Amino acid sequence: MKSQVSGGLTYTFGRHRSQFGAAVSLQKPRVSGLDNQTTIETYLHWQVTPSLALSPNIQVLRNPAFNPERSTIVLGGLRFRYAP
Repeated sequence: MKSQVSGGLTYTFGRHRSQFGAAVSLQKPRVSGLDNQTTIETYLHWQVTPSLALSPNIQVLRNPAFNPERSTIVLGGLRFRYAP
């Protein structure tokens, strides 16, 4: 990417300090002729117990620079962490 600007917010809640977050990023590709890419992400870091956390997330990419034939891509993920 030629340039990028991003920002986000998190909200901490609950007894085990779980978090909800959201972010937006605007990117300008180095390659001329490609549209600017916008990425929006939300996630939840759910601290189930002091040693177990689950973190689902969703990302939406508008005008993905590395896949210009698509107008929108939606990605989902799930992280699992166990630290006894």
